[in-house]
Amino acid sequence: MTYDAAFYDALADDPANAYFVPLEESVYADLWRRAAALVGTGNHVVDLGCGTGRLASLLIPSSRSYLGLDFSSVLLQEARIYNEGARHRIVEFRQGDVREVKLPWADVYVATELLEHLPDQDDLLLLWRLAGREARIVVSVPSFDSASHVRTFPDEASVRERYEGLIAIDHYEQVPLGEHCFHLIRGTC
Repeated sequence: MTYDAAFYDALADDPANAYFVPLEESVYADLWRRAAALVGTGNHVVDLGCGTGRLASLLIPSSRSYLGLDFSSVLLQEARIYNEGARHRIVEFRQGDVREVKLPWADVYVATELLEHLPDQDDLLLLWRLAGREARIVVSVPSFDSASHVRTFPDEASVRERYEGLIAIDHYEQVPLGEHCFHLIRGTC
């Protein structure tokens, strides 16, 4: 089952939610730091499904420009507030569904904790839309299930089987999360 923006808007009702705590306190902090390191510096970055902007706070200082895209107005408002001190850069947070909007050009696209929320065909179509742009992509997917996940990836082989045809993967690592992990990949579309 896939969820609409209202499901993600409701996450704000729980202030202890891992997406709303400060970056340093989040269980996702290690994932976001590693993803930011893979993005590198001096790039035009489009963050697909940017959520509350915790990863954005790591990407903005080292990016030439940053666009965060999400379909949840509540998460975007939180991202703007969390990053309001980043005015010295070209920074924008825009509402839109990554499955439907025209994606702007970027050097690097980031999709952490996004693809596992999209219906089967949609995650592949999103990547297909990026293919041929001569762009880098940094993606994470989980090994564990959650209410809003439509798929999980038990191991590296399952990640490669699904995405290697659309992403020329040049980096793979597992980021531990308790007894589970995130699979973090970087490649070229």
